[in-house]
This record gives sequence, structure tokens and C-alpha cells, in this order.
Amino acid sequence: MYIDYLSQDSIGFTKLPDGRYFFRTSSLVALLQCPYKINFIAKQNNSDDFMKSLPLVKGKVIHAATSYLLEMYKYGLAKEGADILDKFIDNQLNKEIQKYTKNLPDTDFLENLKLDCKNASLNFARYTVKNYTSIITEKTIIIEKDSFVLKLTPDLITEHGIVDYKTTKKQLTSNFYISYDYALQMAVYSHYLQMDAQLLFYSFTDGKLLLKKPGKFNNIEERILRLIDLLENNKLYKNQHACSTCFYKNKCTLGTDTTFDMKIE
Repeated sequence: MYIDYLSQDSIGFTKLPDGRYFFRTSSLVALLQCPYKINFIAKQNNSDDFMKSLPLVKGKVIHAATSYLLEMYKYGLAKEGADILDKFIDNQLNKEIQKYTKNLPDTDFLENLKLDCKNASLNFARYTVKNYTSIITEKTIIIEKDSFVLKLTPDLITEHGIVDYKTTKKQLTSNFYISYDYALQMAVYSHYLQMDAQLLFYSFTDGKLLLKKPGKFNNIEERILRLIDLLENNKLYKNQHACSTCFYKNKCTLGTDTTFDMKIE
């Protein structure tokens, strides 16, 4: 049986024809944190409201622009790449905006958004070429196990390990807090790719960069297998320990002891 794993882009998870579960890293991390969260993420990703999807749009454009700059650098075209970066970002944003019909950005908002994307991607790219000699961007890696398949796409693989680009509105200081989901994402990368993983943050507020190594998680595969057991038995509990930092906490009404049926598509 041939399965095109590269085309799999499920929001939460997909049960494959061979009975295994397919996860993207972001979906897996969301489910490991709190299985119920995936319902809100699915609704947001299916939304036609631009402003509700702004973090997703912004992240896509910044990652695409950074990858573009690094590819141009590889071919000795760093200056040319920077010169037409504005046009590249314009094209990327226009593609994203066409997906939405509600709460579209006005001209001033769009100009500020473009500037944020430009500054973030330039800073990420400049830091990368200055500090690493081996640069592999957006490489998709498939990990196959008996009961599941993972699709991993780290932002950057270098001679020193994995680097993932993140943005924030907060000012960056030495004691900057790395959120649980970011740390868990890096733990998944480290476990399956057997590399160190770090996060490179860019602040929209002060324009600074900060490279930081997240804390470690144990028993990554055991956590995934436990999640699969819950999926198989349609018993996905709300994780009350994740509520305080959850973006959707004001919308969530599921009780801490409640289970629900998760439809597998």
C-alpha cells in the first residue's frame, strides 16, 4: 500500500488506511497538551475571518520569507534577495488574504504587518548566516512507527542541531519564559531526530533576538502511545493543568472529568 505522507496535512490527526495514526508536529503537540484544544484550533483554521487567523498568517509569511532569504544566500544572491523581499512578502500576504472574506486588513494595518514580517525575516536570516555554516531549511522528515507516523518539519537544521524560529510581542530578556508547547515541540524534534534543539525568538517590540534552549521532556514516545490509546477508545480528557495558559480557556466549557467522542476523518 502506497501512502503519500508528504500530502497529509490534517489539522489534528488522521487515521491512515493501514490503521496507524498520522500527526504533524504542531497537531501532535496540541493533542499532547490537551486533546480538547484541537476542536478550537480546527475551527480557527477553518475560519474565514482574517483577524482571528492573524497569528497563523503572520507565521506562515515570516517563515516563507526567511526560507526565501536563506535560499538566495545559498546561491550567492543575498543582496538581490533582500532587494526584492518587499515584493516577495507582498505576494505571500496577498495569497493568504485571498483565503478570507471577513475582517480583512485596511491599508495602514497591512503596511504595519508587512513591516513586521520583513523585520522578523531579515533578523532571522542574518542571524542564521552569521552563526551557522550548514543550513537546511524547512526539510520534511517522516518518522514511521508501528502505530503512528510523524511528519516533522523543523525550520532549520544546522551543524549544531535544530533551530526553530518564533516571534513574540514581549521584550526579550535572559529570563524570558519558554512556553510549555514550544518546549514540547522541541522535545519531539530532539527525541526523533537525535539532535539538540533551540528556539530563536524575535521580538516585535524591541527588535531583539534571543537564542534559548528549552527544558527537557522525558518519555516522549510513551506520551504519544498513551494519546493513541485514548484516541482508539474515544476518551480524550481535558487537561486542567493546561487551562491557565490556554488561548481558548474563555471559550472552553468542558468539565475536567468529561470525555467526548472525537470523530476520525
